[in-house]
Amino acid sequence: MIEALPGQRVWKGDEVGYFQYGGSSMCLIFRPGVIDSFVVQPPFSQDDPPVKVNAHLATAR
Repeated sequence: MIEALPGQRVWKGDEVGYFQYGGSSMCLIFRPGVIDSFVVQPPFSQDDPPVKVNAHLATAR
């Protein structure tokens, strides 16, 4: 589960997520201004469907 939200400032060493049994997490970090848009938008919900492997996540410049 990822606990950092878009726009939230995080620092090296901050806990922003954790692994749960039965799933995997991935963290992608980009410099400011690299991403044009994200496919998944807040507010996030536990009822949202999971993002599938190889799914479009964002559009980069």
